[in-house]
Amino acid sequence: MKKQQNIVTIVGVLVAVIALASAVSAQVTNIWITLAPNLSTSSLAIDPGNPDIIYAANRGGVFKSTDGGTTWRNTGLDNPTTLAIDFVNPNILYAGTFSSGTVYYPGGAFLFKSTDGGATWSNSSSPIDFDISLLVMDPSSSSTLYAGSESEAEAAGGIILWRSTDGGATWSGGFTGNIGLYAWGLAINPINSKILYAPGDLYSTGGIPQIVDSGLFKSMDGGLNWFATGLTNTFVNAVAIDPVNPNILYAGNTSWSNEHTPFRGLLKSTDAGASWFAINNGLSRVLSAPSAITAIVIDRDNPNLVYAATAGSGVFKTTDAGANWSSLNDGLTDQNVRALVLARGNSHVLYAGTAGILYAGIAGGVFKLVDSITPPTANPIDDAQFFVRQQYLDFLNREPDQSGWDFWMNEITSCGTDQQCIEVKRVNVSAAYFLSIEFQQTGYLVYRMYKTAYGNLADAPVPIRLSEFLPDEREIGNGVVVGRPGWETVLENNKQAFSEDFVNRSRFASAYPESLSPAQFVDALFANAGVVPSTSDRAAAINEFGAASTTSDVPARARALRRVSENSTLQQQEFNRAFVLMQYFGYLRRNPNDAAEPTLDFQGYNFWLNKLNGFNGDFARAEMVKAFITSGEYRVRFGP
Repeated sequence: MKKQQNIVTIVGVLVAVIALASAVSAQVTNIWITLAPNLSTSSLAIDPGNPDIIYAANRGGVFKSTDGGTTWRNTGLDNPTTLAIDFVNPNILYAGTFSSGTVYYPGGAFLFKSTDGGATWSNSSSPIDFDISLLVMDPSSSSTLYAGSESEAEAAGGIILWRSTDGGATWSGGFTGNIGLYAWGLAINPINSKILYAPGDLYSTGGIPQIVDSGLFKSMDGGLNWFATGLTNTFVNAVAIDPVNPNILYAGNTSWSNEHTPFRGLLKSTDAGASWFAINNGLSRVLSAPSAITAIVIDRDNPNLVYAATAGSGVFKTTDAGANWSSLNDGLTDQNVRALVLARGNSHVLYAGTAGILYAGIAGGVFKLVDSITPPTANPIDDAQFFVRQQYLDFLNREPDQSGWDFWMNEITSCGTDQQCIEVKRVNVSAAYFLSIEFQQTGYLVYRMYKTAYGNLADAPVPIRLSEFLPDEREIGNGVVVGRPGWETVLENNKQAFSEDFVNRSRFASAYPESLSPAQFVDALFANAGVVPSTSDRAAAINEFGAASTTSDVPARARALRRVSENSTLQQQEFNRAFVLMQYFGYLRRNPNDAAEPTLDFQGYNFWLNKLNGFNGDFARAEMVKAFITSGEYRVRFGP
């Protein structure tokens, strides 16, 4: 698509001015600053690495600002409704669009992708020829997207939910049975991304389908199957999941569109959706007139701080996890809020997109507010309890078990106020998670399986990308807590299931056709692994196929893959390479050559690998772990 050259300079843009309290001041006030008047907005996206880069979806196009909202450029994409930005590579942007003036427009393509920050757009792949009004990115894999169409929902009596695992190149999906999901409000569990929540309707199954209930529905398998949560008889409009404790959910509903359900305002669940209770203290203005909760966002640094946007009553804030709410509307000239986002890396900078109120002559726009909550002067990652918990999340992809948490915290706190001791202990504690049995048998095994199956990536010294690693590590490590009774059985069952899933994937099937003989199959695996096997190791892998002349036996393929991946020579050979790669995956949550790497290549990775090898794998003498956990890129994930 040819890039439009028109640049919209927003007149009357104000510099973000916040009335800050002096040491003797008794009150701090928050004021919304207008960034883009007359830019009615349905969706916002903020560059995760640079909050000055803002995208706003408007019927006139996707508008982009690179200077914090002072000036805006129309990227030229018509009729966008929803946006999603890649958190690994923020130059990748997705936009769902609608057909202007037409509800149904068969034959069109309404999902667009840009790989250059909106300079150009492509619509080579779209899940359906209807409007795209839902786009949600998997928080663990930026290449996995969910999409839905409001028009299709209207036509079919319920959304078809589509899923792409390759950045929108291909899509799969289907009807969700007698549960008709809405084309909004989809939320994904940040720790287990197979768990989804979505609002919708329950339909009767006999005769002409009729709506028999409305509420919030849940999937435990990435959207393949859905069931009702405890939130029923409610027309749900917005959903949010606590980023620290995903069993805590917030939901907001609407008084519009469904006269059969009551307007219940904001609700909360503390048991993963099984039961719900209202949290409306301070929201009388919202409840007293037709309205809707349009968005809910949770501060990732302080999950007790929650913001809720409404259609007509502006923005509200709670500092006690929903017990009490107060309005946050000074300077918000349009209170018909349709989009609300927090800036990544500075969770107290809030952006709102509003739609305007036509009959009242109120124009929509983009607004910015810096919350008056005093930003922390200390970084929470310096706290031993926070630091240890983060190692569990970043390397084992789970919440800490109490005994382990206590043990590793004590390793650090036993230093008292001795800063040199604390520094050494933090390095050793953090490295222990990579070295742990749990990671070596889960995350490191995933790494070795990719190495064994495919060798290294093209033009790269590593075999796996972060987007591949995270979901697979979660799958193989699901429910594994080393030291807990029965953990060995859980781990072995996970390994078997994961191995069979791995060899059933289309990429593996294409690389290893079933017509290969067992010897050819095994030799190819060892060749990709870069290992010359002993006679006995090679024979053991081949013998997994028994007397078969081909390799069509899926369990045997999985067992052979495991045998090669668990080869002791391979484990030793790849150990330092994996150790360095996990510094990037675990601490920085990116690939070694992603944006934020100055050279956008593997120079940094190679530097640390050479240094680690030079010290014979001694991470302490190489100062590798120390460098990563004290880096600005790591620390900014959590605070100043």
